[in-house]
Amino acid sequence: RHGSFNGLGSQRGPPLTTRRRSTAQLPAPESLETVKVVVRCRPPAVGEQRASELRCDEAAATVVCEELTAGYEAVLWDQAGQDDVFQHVEPIVEDIIEGYNGTIFAYGVTGSGKTHTMMGSEQLDGVIPQCARRVFERIQSKGRDGQTFLVQVSFLEIYNRQIFDLLCSEREPLALRGESGAAYVEGLSHHPASGAEDVLSILEEGRKNQSFRATQFNDHSSRSHSICTVTVESSCVATNGLM
Repeated sequence: RHGSFNGLGSQRGPPLTTRRRSTAQLPAPESLETVKVVVRCRPPAVGEQRASELRCDEAAATVVCEELTAGYEAVLWDQAGQDDVFQHVEPIVEDIIEGYNGTIFAYGVTGSGKTHTMMGSEQLDGVIPQCARRVFERIQSKGRDGQTFLVQVSFLEIYNRQIFDLLCSEREPLALRGESGAAYVEGLSHHPASGAEDVLSILEEGRKNQSFRATQFNDHSSRSHSICTVTVESSCVATNGLM
């Protein structure tokens, strides 16, 4: 079986998560949702004032701004921590281990906290580190049942409408190809990982090659869209010795 999760960084709007099946033969998991949208409101930065007409109702999962009320699957106010965010994407990891694809998409204006939510800090893991750790926790438990796993990582950025491999020393644009309705990046490198720390080390190396510059809202702002993909392949030995 083959499953993967993507961690993406974008530029405008609220965070959302999506999941879909990776193979037609697998039954849909009970937890499967096509799209879930979770809004996270960050605290005001130094010198900022929050608009008095903006209100978030966590219990009702709504955001109210003036006369507009918008409903979502969940709303996290500014006191929510990284673990509060992770609990909303954790089911995606479980589905990945079962062979489904999943995407966790962070979407927001510059300075809204996308990188903090996805990557976190030295003290607080973000969504991607927590997902990586949970993947290998589940692999370890599945391994006791006779299953074997191969985990690989790729990391790319889309900058000025061109695709670059962040894990390649040569910065050459890559081509997006399509086959049977599935898109892939030709020539994108994939790197094996034997644990969560390997995944994080690979991403740290890739982030050194990202395109950054200072903006009015952020002194160290990513100027590109980035996509981290962790691919999990599994197999098991049948009772007759066949795979």
